[in-house]
Amino acid sequence: MKGNRSNELVEVVAYVTYDVEDENVQTSIGGLRELGKKPNPIDARTSITFGPAVSKDSAIKALQMVLDKIETEGLPCLVTKVEKRIATRLMKLQKDVAESSNQMAELSKEVRAQVKRIFTLDI
Repeated sequence: MKGNRSNELVEVVAYVTYDVEDENVQTSIGGLRELGKKPNPIDARTSITFGPAVSKDSAIKALQMVLDKIETEGLPCLVTKVEKRIATRLMKLQKDVAESSNQMAELSKEVRAQVKRIFTLDI
């Protein structure tokens, strides 16, 4: 047994992002962090971003698709309690993935494609 492990529970929060491309709405959860004692203004934020090639009609359609998804499925659980050691590991993993993603961007297109194939293999 490694040291004294605490089963202390902490609240962990995240944010949800809806990405719309063509007829598909993808949901992703990110920004994992331990909930602080003081409210964070970002916790009550709703943000909508459109790229420069998005027309008024496609923006309206994308928003309607997101609304439909939220009405059908609701919002994912964005606040949960987990053991502090697990929360710490998840936040470290999130940071490592972001750093790896930045490093991947520096590789050639062919190498990135090969790495992507490796990560999508069923093991």
